[in-house]
Amino acid sequence: MFMSKKSNANKSSYISKYTTKLTTLSSRHSQSALEYMMTYGWAILIIVIVAAGLYSLGIFSPTNSASTSITGFTGLETLTAVCYSNLTGSGYSQNIGLVLTFGNGIGSTINITYINVTNSGVSKSFSIKSNDIVSPNGNAGIFEVPNVCPQSTGSRYSAIVTITYTEPGQTFSGPYYSSGTVSGTTLAGSGFPSTIGLVAFWPFQEGSGTIVHDLSGNGYNGNILGTATWTFNPRFGYVFDFNGGTDINTTYAQTAVTQYTVFAWVNMSGSSGVITQDRGSGTGHSLTLFTSSAGCGNADGESAFVDDSNGICTGVLDGGGSLIKQWYSLAGVFNAPAGSTVNANQFPQEFSVFVNGTPVSAGTSGAGSDTSPLTGLGGLVIGYSIAWNSFFVGQMTNIHIYNRTLTQNEIREMTLYNTLI
Repeated sequence: MFMSKKSNANKSSYISKYTTKLTTLSSRHSQSALEYMMTYGWAILIIVIVAAGLYSLGIFSPTNSASTSITGFTGLETLTAVCYSNLTGSGYSQNIGLVLTFGNGIGSTINITYINVTNSGVSKSFSIKSNDIVSPNGNAGIFEVPNVCPQSTGSRYSAIVTITYTEPGQTFSGPYYSSGTVSGTTLAGSGFPSTIGLVAFWPFQEGSGTIVHDLSGNGYNGNILGTATWTFNPRFGYVFDFNGGTDINTTYAQTAVTQYTVFAWVNMSGSSGVITQDRGSGTGHSLTLFTSSAGCGNADGESAFVDDSNGICTGVLDGGGSLIKQWYSLAGVFNAPAGSTVNANQFPQEFSVFVNGTPVSAGTSGAGSDTSPLTGLGGLVIGYSIAWNSFFVGQMTNIHIYNRTLTQNEIREMTLYNTLI
């Protein structure tokens, strides 16, 4: 088929007009895009820069904002770090600061002499002088450096920490240094110490005399039998010395208990001893906190919290090994509704042991069984078991008794609150 010249001309004219229209349209779109970028480009660039900055601070990073980053610290293990904002409670306000816990991976006993923290985020530097022993047995030391954390909960921080320590008894004892960086988000401290359910509190701050006073307001004072000796401690104030022949008889009686918490700071000189008990000569159903092998089959130095009576010694053992000649917090928690059976098969619902605010357990002591509620006999005795004829050897302070089960967080904050250097 042949097309006429006129048809070809018409087609060329149509294509030319269409091409011109497309070119014009494209030019207009390019001009609009350029005008849009010129109008809004700076705003978009600013948004991108701000977003990148917030991400770097952890605002848009759930992983970073919810956790703590820890780097460095050669020789130390299982290290944790938490920065707390102001801790407030009835009659006090305190900045807890940076709380460090760490184990000893060096292989020999170390003595922590100084901890320095420099927080660039709040331009603060603070050192604490410590003389705390951390043994290479898996039990963590816990330390607090106050006034180095942001005051606002949720604020980001980044701190350089240097820990100075020696290795007593070694040929080259030091000093040595372990440094690292911790960063994260400041957490809120909650009101502490709690007075809810507090039935007795003996801080041992008398310094002299033959009576220790209960500061819970319930009047359960204690009479000292044997030599009364106090020692001043820069962390706690006064602490009471138990020489292996001294005990304290209080007027508090463990009566019809279904919930119970005992908390104490202890420093053992020997490998065994009863901290608190209310068994009397043997027939009382005592919730006994102790660190000895007498009566329940745990190893010397292991802490235990049990229901202790004639033919009965059931509860939980900590399995942490000996914690001799170092301060640590120890707590026992009991929870068994009235009418329920109390025995090893109910672990861990009924018995818990906490060392330095952390729940620990290697097993149970299962001699006999009992029925809740539990009632002691003769009044709570600190530092001695009449039935076992077992004295505590070492030092104690800040003993609390509650008629309820404290939570793990409450026990941890009790430990932090009392870890002031």
